[in-house]
Amino acid sequence: MKSNTALHLNLHHAISQQLLVAFRYNDQDDWRVVEPFCLGLTRANNWGLRAFQRSGPVGSKTSWKLFNLDKAQDLRVLSQQFSAEVREQYRVGDKQMQTIFRQLY
Repeated sequence: MKSNTALHLNLHHAISQQLLVAFRYNDQDDWRVVEPFCLGLTRANNWGLRAFQRSGPVGSKTSWKLFNLDKAQDLRVLSQQFSAEVREQYRVGDKQMQTIFRQLY
């Protein structure tokens, strides 16, 4: 489990302010744009981000995803806000996380 303080602080800020986040994932060139909802350690002891993916690589769906942050590159917090109320399926206390450091309520 790698710790990246700058990445985690940026995600804390993005979640708190409900700001979109963009990053490349799993060594792909395509950017993903997500609504971040929960940052924590997964049950597999990886830093994870539960987010709703708005856009991504060709063929990927807009849906809820749990991202392993060790596979995220070039993460950027965008200035555009999102509304958490739109995502009714989100559940506080993500069961895939063993420890949650920041989440939307």
